[in-house]
Amino acid sequence: MSQENAISTRFLIAAVHGGTRAMQHEFHQMLSVAQSRDQDCLSLKQQQKQEVEANHSEMDWMRKRIQNLEAEIEYRLKRV
Repeated sequence: MSQENAISTRFLIAAVHGGTRAMQHEFHQMLSVAQSRDQDCLSLKQQQKQEVEANHSEMDWMRKRIQNLEAEIEYRLKRV
C-alpha cells in the first residue's frame, strides 16, 4: 500500500470512529505528502528546464564549430 493510500485509510478510519484529532492529524499528513510531491515536481521541472537550456547551448556551440570547420576546409581547398 502506498504512503498516500495508508494515510487516506487512517483518515477514513478516524472519520468512522469520530476521532476529530486523528482526522486532523491524518489530514495534515496527506497535506504534507501532497506538498512534498509538489515540491519534487517543481524541482524536476526546473532541472528539465536547465537541461534543455544546456542542450541548446551545446547545439549552438556545435553549429558554430561546424561552420568554422567548413570555412577552414573551404579556405584550404582554395589554396590548393
